[in-house]
Amino acid sequence: MELVKLTHENIAQEYICCAISGNKDIQVMSKKNWLKDRLDEGLVFLKGNVRGKCFIEYIPAEYAWAPIEAQGYMYISRPERMRRMPLRPLRHFPFSMTGSL
Repeated sequence: MELVKLTHENIAQEYICCAISGNKDIQVMSKKNWLKDRLDEGLVFLKGNVRGKCFIEYIPAEYAWAPIEAQGYMYISRPERMRRMPLRPLRHFPFSMTGSL
């Protein structure tokens, strides 16, 4: 599976939400604008080049959208439907926390 890293250069053409069709949808446009602001804060958004939701996003903890104190750490976000699933330890992390593949 190929991983695609969202950037300011490719966010306009990348498909980011399987629940909403079309890049012209106001919800998709709003989400992409929000993501652009987060990219400036250090967000790394990697998505699998497959059909459906397959992504990971992480950001320096000081910019997390959850109320946490974790200076010097990364905040890893999970999709809403994944929150119902228990966390399991990762055995293999295919990329570094700096976002390089």
